[in-house]
Amino acid sequence: MDFNIAQSYIEKLPTFEDLKIVPKIQELIAQYSEEIVSEYLKEIVNKRHKKIAGAKSIESIKNLDYSFDYYIEKLKENLIIEKGRPVKEILNCLGTIYSKYIGEKIYSEEIINDFKMVFTSYNNLEYNEEKGIDADIDIEINNLFSQIIKGKDFVLLNNLTSAIYLLIETIFKESNIIIGLPETIYLNEKIGINEIIKKLSSNVRIVGYLNKTDIKDYENAIDPNKENVIIYSEMFENNIDGIKRVDLSELENLKNTKVIYITNKAYYETDSMEIKNIGINFLDVVNNFSDLKILELSKLGSFPETGIITGDRDIISKVKENSLYKMFSPNRETKIIFYLTFKMYLEKKYNNIYINKCFSITNDELKKRNRKFVRNLEREIGEYVEIGFFNGNYMTLDDSMNKIYNFEREVIFIKPKTLDTAKIEKRLRNGSESILCWIMDKVLVFNLQLLSDASEEIIIENLSKIFLENKL
Repeated sequence: MDFNIAQSYIEKLPTFEDLKIVPKIQELIAQYSEEIVSEYLKEIVNKRHKKIAGAKSIESIKNLDYSFDYYIEKLKENLIIEKGRPVKEILNCLGTIYSKYIGEKIYSEEIINDFKMVFTSYNNLEYNEEKGIDADIDIEINNLFSQIIKGKDFVLLNNLTSAIYLLIETIFKESNIIIGLPETIYLNEKIGINEIIKKLSSNVRIVGYLNKTDIKDYENAIDPNKENVIIYSEMFENNIDGIKRVDLSELENLKNTKVIYITNKAYYETDSMEIKNIGINFLDVVNNFSDLKILELSKLGSFPETGIITGDRDIISKVKENSLYKMFSPNRETKIIFYLTFKMYLEKKYNNIYINKCFSITNDELKKRNRKFVRNLEREIGEYVEIGFFNGNYMTLDDSMNKIYNFEREVIFIKPKTLDTAKIEKRLRNGSESILCWIMDKVLVFNLQLLSDASEEIIIENLSKIFLENKL
């Protein structure tokens, strides 16, 4: 078959990255883990690619199913057949909000339902009744952003790395770029900020030390013959004990310099003091910090992973004119989830956002829930176990983060008198509902922070079944 014809059909195929963020596949990731789903999804994508590339005639491929549903159903088949277990609910008793074990991104039920509506019926993202034409999701997002940005503009990109790369490549490639050593952090995209910039410019100066960086280090690095740009970041990754950094306000007061402020610690709106204590208010950042900002809102805002550049309209306009802009733009599914999340915040429904729900129960409220749970559990299996409580930093935002971002919570421990703890944990994990808990010193540890009342009943039922089946 002609190469160009085959290539035209290959271009219809969704990429692995496109498929991974589809909500139904996100649900499978939450149930089976990202590693397992990624393994089978890549295999399905590669097989479909090879089938088209090796086709002898157009008739053998023109009627293939090119929809996302094909990949979702094929993935389900593989997971059920090859793993020998059905898709099931996960009950997260780990106390970890975003975890590689249960799927790194979780959205609220309302957002998932709204997302499904976009693809099953006409709505304001699909159809404009007055004009009778498809509405542009970019315009819809822009309409929301314009409500909060004062005299500035923005551009939405697929991740933080893309945002840093595109801004430097478009505007500051020939500038003298100054980076304090504490800013040379390694991002989740598996690359360091300094590495991104060094790929684009030879005019990079890294100044200071980890344990001492002074304003004079920046002053001495300024080149009077060039435009000077300082990279300053407030990231989860660079909040490490012992690092001494220069305040942003001092850098902004330096003459003949511009500051690019980068953060992934922004939250949009929350009632949780714990989120506020570790985060930075999004509205404060976009309206009060340096002229140029690069923001990532997935951790404390529960947005999909993206990179947002905000700044003067002329700079943002130049970024959008860059030939790389479209390549670095998020896909449509990501944009729609971003829009729906943003819309919930602006409609003051922020307590329904996943991250805010996770923090809606205080430690004192959790203790009351724990005692009720233990009373019910003791009635069922009290003679077979020792049950108690202990406190510690047992609620985690992300299992890849520094432990300084853990939160104190009371957890429940269950110590079997006769049965093997590891076998109980394995049976809970592999049951019809997958119950995930910790094992510490031969005791089972449960954090109920992220569970509903119905989920607690399921845990008690499963534990009762295990112990009563094995009673001596």
